[in-house]
Amino acid sequence: MVAQVTKRSKAAEAKMRQRILKLKMTEQNGRCFYCKVRILLPANTTDSNPYMATFDHIRPVSQMGITHEDNCVVACRMCNSMKSSMEFDKFKALFTAFIKSYDHTKVSLGKCSKYIRKLDKYYSNLST
Repeated sequence: MVAQVTKRSKAAEAKMRQRILKLKMTEQNGRCFYCKVRILLPANTTDSNPYMATFDHIRPVSQMGITHEDNCVVACRMCNSMKSSMEFDKFKALFTAFIKSYDHTKVSLGKCSKYIRKLDKYYSNLST
C-alpha cells in the first residue's frame, strides 16, 4: 500500500516547520548540523546573518524529500545555501574536502559556494 501525501495549508506547514526547527535546535545543541558553528534563531524572516538558523531537508524536496523531523535538520544559512538541492552524502563529502582547505567561517558565502561547485564538477568529471 502506498502512503498518500496530503497537501498541508501554508499555516499548518509553517507551524510544523517551527516545531521541527525548535526540536532540532535542542537536539543539535544550537549548532549547525554540517559545520557545527553556533547558530541563532532568526528574529524575522528577512534576517540575512550567515550564521542564522535555517531549516534544511536532508533529502531535498526537489528529490521527493518530505518535511518530517527525520528528514530535517537546522543549518547555518551559509551551509544551507552551499548545499542547495544537493543530496546529503554528496554535500557531506564535498564539504569535508572544503573545510580541510578553508575555514568557511572566514570566507564569503559566494566563495564558499563557488568552491563547493568546483569540487562537485571536479569529482563528477572523475567518475565519468
